Order: sequence, then C-alpha cells, then structure tokens
Amino acid sequence: MNKTLIVFGTRPELIKLIPIFIELKKQGLEKQYLSIFTGQHVELTQGLFEEFDFKPDLRIPLSNERNSIGLSFSAMLTALQEIVYAVQENTKIKMIVAQGDTTTCACAAFCAFINEIPFAHVEAGLRTHTIKSPFPEEYFRRIISLSSSIHFAPTEGAVKNLLQEGVKSEHIYLSGNTVVDTIELMKRKHRNTTEGIRNTILITCHRRENQNGNFHDLVKTIKLLAETHPSLNFIWIAHKTPFVRNELATNDFDSYPSIFISPPLPLSEMYRLYSISKLIITDSGGIQEEACSFSLPVIVIRDTTERLESLELGYSILAQNASDDLIVKFNQVLNSNEQVMLNPYGDGKSAERIVNFLQSNF
Repeated sequence: MNKTLIVFGTRPELIKLIPIFIELKKQGLEKQYLSIFTGQHVELTQGLFEEFDFKPDLRIPLSNERNSIGLSFSAMLTALQEIVYAVQENTKIKMIVAQGDTTTCACAAFCAFINEIPFAHVEAGLRTHTIKSPFPEEYFRRIISLSSSIHFAPTEGAVKNLLQEGVKSEHIYLSGNTVVDTIELMKRKHRNTTEGIRNTILITCHRRENQNGNFHDLVKTIKLLAETHPSLNFIWIAHKTPFVRNELATNDFDSYPSIFISPPLPLSEMYRLYSISKLIITDSGGIQEEACSFSLPVIVIRDTTERLESLELGYSILAQNASDDLIVKFNQVLNSNEQVMLNPYGDGKSAERIVNFLQSNF
C-alpha cells in the first residue's frame, strides 16, 4: 500500500492538522497515512495529544538547546531523510503533507523536493511581501511554495497571492482554514463552557522581530494600560521561548495586581479565555484567525500581517509596541461597539475538503 506522510512539529501545526487526522479516521483511511512528529514543540503539544487522544506514528527526537533555526533544520532534515529511506524499502511514498510556515514545514517541503516526492501545503499562499517580516516565516512560505505540487489555500486572498507568483490555478485548491474546524470540534466537545463577563485583555508576544527593544516597550505599555484601566484584567500568556520567559520572569509585576503572567494553557482553557476576553494584543498569526470565531477584536503588534482578511474587515488593527501608538489603538478598540464577526477563514469543513481532494487526485 502506498503511503502519504503527514509531517508536523509545533502546537499551531497540530491544532490545524488534528481535523485532518480525525477526518482520515472517520473515512477509514488511517493506514494509508503516516504521521511524523518532529518534536519542534515537545511540551506545548503534549496536552493536545491528550485532548484528542492522538499519537503520532513516528517521533523525531529533536534537541535544540541553542534555539537555532539552522541546527533544527539540519537535524530535522537528516531524520526525515532516514524515515523516507526506511519507508521506501517497503512501499512507495505517494505524497508528503505539511502545514504552515515553520521550520518543520520548510524542512518537509525541502525533503519532498530533493526526493522528487509530491508535496501538499496546507495553509498555502499567506504573504506579507516583506521577506523578513515575520522572520523566518515569510522566507519559509516562499520556498515551501516552490516545492509544492498542491497548494491548499485558506482564503481567496491566499489564492490571489499564489496566482500572482505564477502558480498555475490547477495546482491551487481553496480549502478554507482548518483552524475553524478545530474550534468547532472544541466547542462541541466542551458545550458546558459558558461565557463570562468580558473584562479581560489577553496578551501574547513571541516573534523573533519582537525579541528586542519592542518587547521592553510592550511591557512598559501594558503596565501603563493596567494603571489607567483598573477595572480590566490583563492576562499575559508566556511563550516557552527562552527570551520571552526570561523577560517576563525578571520584570517586576508585583505592584500591578491586575496583570497576571500565565504559562501556556491547554487548548480548551485558551478558548475559554477567549470567551471572557474583551480584546487581544498579540503578534500571533493563528490567534488573529481564531479570534474571529469568538467575535474578538485583535490589536496586532507587528509592522505587517499576512491575515489581511481580518484587517480589511476591521476585526484586527496594526499597532506598534511603542506606548503612544499602542495606547491610542487600545482605547480606539476598547471604545468601539462589539460586533458579531462573519468568519472569513472557513466554515468548519476544510479538513473534509482536503482529505477528499487528496483521495480523488492523488
């Protein structure tokens, strides 16, 4: 039996691939697919494995104490190549599938290319058109596209980006974003979770371009906002990145009783937190997408964003980390009327479309 390899390594990748694994099981296709976990996010993914009772078929024992992209890529590529050799001893690899714009996805795409194996890219076509923003994701997106046989685009805007880069339309499939599938799965699974009073401001910040003076400015601004808005709670989710963890640990928040530093939360708890939040301050791309399912406005602390749909619909707004700009944007969003958001990212059926397409065409 021919095999298709599905490669993932980070928490966001697993969140967006879980619906595909569930759909494969629903259709009785698990034996045709081999799931490979690269270990890029070991601690952050464990809760998701337990939440969905899912175990990858293979694990790569990745170690990267230096937080080096180059070392991660080289170690991952070596391990993936060995897996390809081992699988090909007994069967043919029909395709390699990966999601997003991470080191894991870029490595899987490169491995597919050099072994002349078709590659399917889930969440294809996102672009800021600024090669180092975000870094290294925008660069990865472009080289992944060069390796792809099929591009599963989440939105019409992503389709347009790919067409402008010369990708033929027959290699592009508008699937929607599987994150909406996951949110719908979680809402059905945790029906008893009730919404509370929306008096929480949720904060996350982890991108490499913000691991500098930008982060220090953000800390100062959040402290100022906590002083001027004493009725609000500010919950800052501390990313596992060493820089973020160290910065938040060494900053003095003791005199700010409404600022709470939290470790990364299980997915169900994160979604419950969305339901009681008034707005989000973040540099995360995935959160910009997820927020729409909770009618939650987002302030994006970046120079650019590839999630233009949220921006164009007014669901998110760009702001600098510098106090003046962020405070102006914060008050602007805080004082705006709440709105029910029409989700531009999907309808909860993206995984079914992707699996059906793969089965029909490959």
